[in-house]
Amino acid sequence: MNPTPSLLPGLANHTYPARFDGTLAMIRSNHPDSARLGVDRERERRVLEAIRSRPWAPEVLHWSPERLVTRFVPGPHPASGQHTPLYTLAHYLRQAHDTPVKEDIPTLDMRDTLRHLMARAAPLPDTLRQQVAGLIRTWRPTGRRVLCHHDWHPGNIVVHRGHWVILDWEYAAVGDPLTDIASAALGFRLGEPGRRRLARLMGIANADLEAACTLMQAVNDLWSRVIRTLPVVTSRADA
Repeated sequence: MNPTPSLLPGLANHTYPARFDGTLAMIRSNHPDSARLGVDRERERRVLEAIRSRPWAPEVLHWSPERLVTRFVPGPHPASGQHTPLYTLAHYLRQAHDTPVKEDIPTLDMRDTLRHLMARAAPLPDTLRQQVAGLIRTWRPTGRRVLCHHDWHPGNIVVHRGHWVILDWEYAAVGDPLTDIASAALGFRLGEPGRRRLARLMGIANADLEAACTLMQAVNDLWSRVIRTLPVVTSRADA
């Protein structure tokens, strides 16, 4: 969930380009403690299997609990902030949400994610703990369940030949589309006008998106606290 440059030593994982069976690839060495951040590698594998035929999905060359290898895709990242291509963002959100998924992909409730992260981010200031407890108590999911990426930001997207390739599905699961849209609003650093336009494009109430953004911002804040407790991954595994 942290938009760090993919070619630098990462806080959660370490990602670098290399040759894999003669193919230029991106190698992601997974952090051994990533479960503390809410990552489920088997869930990620099932999601990657579900999306593999989609034109916006990464091409997986190798998967293991320790490492993910995908075909290298050249291209820039999309713009963010007031320059975010909102129609394009909404299009790919809908594409992800419309993807058929099997029952073997676990469902992720962001209230459970908050509980998980709060238990591992201790000690927390009383004000933050009370805020998170209030969000867990009052949040009401939409009841709709779709495939969600949960980590939309420009660093996880490559624009290749005019189309988006969406990377880094390690937080993906079946979930509430409203929290996924909020993830995109936060990840692309949309101001209030941008959030209103995105809500309109996605056919949701602006007040609902704002409430979901508050929930997802709390997830991001706790995630940032937990990741500071993890050792930095800097070494490369042999490709």
